[in-house]
Amino acid sequence: MKENDVEKSIADSLEMDTGMLPFVPELLKGMWALGSSPELVVGLLRPLGLAPERTKLLDLGCGKGAVAVTVAHRLGFSAVGIDACEAFLEEARERAAERGVSHRCRFELMDLRLYVKKASGFDVVVFASLGGLLGGYDQLVGRLRRTVRPGGHILIDDGFLKGGIPVQRAGYGHYIAHAQTLKQLTAHGDTLAQEILTIEQNRRINQEYLAIIKQNAMALLKNRPELEDSLLSYIRQQEKECEVLDTQITGAIWLIRREEK
Repeated sequence: MKENDVEKSIADSLEMDTGMLPFVPELLKGMWALGSSPELVVGLLRPLGLAPERTKLLDLGCGKGAVAVTVAHRLGFSAVGIDACEAFLEEARERAAERGVSHRCRFELMDLRLYVKKASGFDVVVFASLGGLLGGYDQLVGRLRRTVRPGGHILIDDGFLKGGIPVQRAGYGHYIAHAQTLKQLTAHGDTLAQEILTIEQNRRINQEYLAIIKQNAMALLKNRPELEDSLLSYIRQQEKECEVLDTQITGAIWLIRREEK
């Protein structure tokens, strides 16, 4: 995968121009859990009774390592986090060190689209808030299930359409109605072990993070006035995203058990 393709992928996921990527650490300062709620993940995985000393978790698009570090700290699992943003991974390593779990966590700079082609043998794989990066839900599960052992688990944090009308916005093409979503999630013969709707939690977190982004953007603007147009455009994109997620998407986390074919 070419470097500019990776940069575009990161920029698209953050809904910004590639020229703004150097300022991402400042814009997202004060935000640790960029994807799924670590507490929800722990709550889903703890009842599985997985042995801490033998359980390996893969966190794709791990961001600043919130899920990987929390699972390593709270459940004793070993965790591998994959992300294409070095600044995020640096903070992830710092957080792991702060919580005394550096020996259980490894963070690698890599395009997750390439990593899933070679990864295997994990007990749990997490794919949180990454949209349609690996295709629709049937394609996504098909790719993720190859990374976990038979009997292992796939955890996807995303959502489905509140109504039957597709979202006319880039990056939202994979969203479909609830019944279709569940059908695609189990299209490979796997078992949907649990579904948790995250409507209120997502609304609260989105509004909290939007406020932080606005504050960080205004602080950055004071020192970089030439970025005014780009920063204001980014804020508008974030406001629109919050509106779409609140009105057109029902957030959900799915825990899927990989079955033998």
